[in-house]
Amino acid sequence: MGTFKTSIVRARVAAAVMALCAWGVCGASGCASYSEEMKAAQFSIASGEIGEAIKFLNRRLEVDGIQQVPAELDSNGTLLLLERATLLQSQRNYEMSARDMMEVDGKLEWFDIDGEGLDDIASYFYSDDVKAYRAPAYERMLLNTMNLLNFVGMGDLEGARVEARRFKLLEEYYLDDDGKALVPDLIMLGNYVSGAVFEASADYEQALRLYVRAWTFGMRSPDLKDRLRDLARLTAFRPPDANTSFFDGIYEDAQFAGAISVDEYRAKHQRGDTLVIVQYGVAPYKKAVRVEAGLALGMASSRRMTGPSRQRTVQLISQGAIEGVNFPQLTDEWLPVRDTGSASLVVDGNRVPLALGMDVGVAVGRAWGRIEGVVMAAALTRMLTRAVVGGVGRAAATAAAASGDARAGAVGALGWLAATGAQVAMRAADVPDTRSWTTLPEYIRVGRVQLGRGLHTAEVNVVGRSDRQRVPIWPGRLNLINFSRLR
Repeated sequence: MGTFKTSIVRARVAAAVMALCAWGVCGASGCASYSEEMKAAQFSIASGEIGEAIKFLNRRLEVDGIQQVPAELDSNGTLLLLERATLLQSQRNYEMSARDMMEVDGKLEWFDIDGEGLDDIASYFYSDDVKAYRAPAYERMLLNTMNLLNFVGMGDLEGARVEARRFKLLEEYYLDDDGKALVPDLIMLGNYVSGAVFEASADYEQALRLYVRAWTFGMRSPDLKDRLRDLARLTAFRPPDANTSFFDGIYEDAQFAGAISVDEYRAKHQRGDTLVIVQYGVAPYKKAVRVEAGLALGMASSRRMTGPSRQRTVQLISQGAIEGVNFPQLTDEWLPVRDTGSASLVVDGNRVPLALGMDVGVAVGRAWGRIEGVVMAAALTRMLTRAVVGGVGRAAATAAAASGDARAGAVGALGWLAATGAQVAMRAADVPDTRSWTTLPEYIRVGRVQLGRGLHTAEVNVVGRSDRQRVPIWPGRLNLINFSRLR
């Protein structure tokens, strides 16, 4: 009789486990990742159909059009609004793009991976359906740079200076202890555009400070070199950062040329001053991949995963208890192939050289590379917990079954169910967080020209596709020509 009862209990337990497993599989397969959901929008962007991508984002934001901002933003809402703002800027709708970016600025959380424990990191990177999006530092800083361009496009220097100051406050978080930039072209671009804003505001000492930093971190153009020399002539000021042999030469040339007046400087550099921004390509995004356990252990940060936990993980891998890890990985799958020479610019029939303002794709890769090992350590720590739970439950079930007692067998079977259920539930939740700012261009290039009052024709060519604008130029302000529709 005891054997019969034990069989019934085990049969019911088995049925419950099968139901639980089925639920787990449905849960895992039914949760499309963010990057998968955004594929339709990315395809539209790469095809130049920006309007279609904006319509897609409006549907996801549950609004009727770009005039509306959701009253409340869900876990992905802040990121989706940022995506829309980027595309609105590409349509030169600077006012609405700035509105969305300022909304995002007040709500976007910043993920400080160095200050988080592995359990918290694992919880965040494997719970993207319930946690609000938290941006890496480079996205947070790039938000201010992109919004700075919006204010330049609107002719709002006061708003632009506010964004420039916000960028400056954040800059220190992306420098190492020796003051070296971890993503130098991000620092370079933000300082260069900020320098142009303060120059247009007639704050020439601050402009010189910012231009010096832009040059230091990689902005190389004859125009900027000329401005540096003439700003040194105008202000007789030397920022502390200007301490290299290159700047020695700049200041020697400035001293030899002699002082220059504000009117002379404006006539030479600021009359019809026009900043041209060309954005093209699509930055890499994250997708979920399965990483074999041994490779995953090699990727995991040994600094964050040390001692007994690492040894226990090695043991469980060798026993086959941990076979692999679901992991977010950068990819350029399905994205257009672009390089730094993919874009060319002509203004009024004259070729305008483009300097590399930022290789966003490289910046994304560097930023992810800095935290990838820590994220993998967190993922393996999570797998270790699941394997230990499963091992304890199975051991209890085996011991109870060996006793021959029906009630003990039932308890053991339920213990096995609990262990299996915990593992299935955790496996179902192992959908890596693939959220990122997917509408970012891969490259941002910069041109600088001086144009006369009136309408001018500017045309950019990206791999055989052209975009042309007729743009009004005002002599007494900083003008912006922005090309980012072609990707």
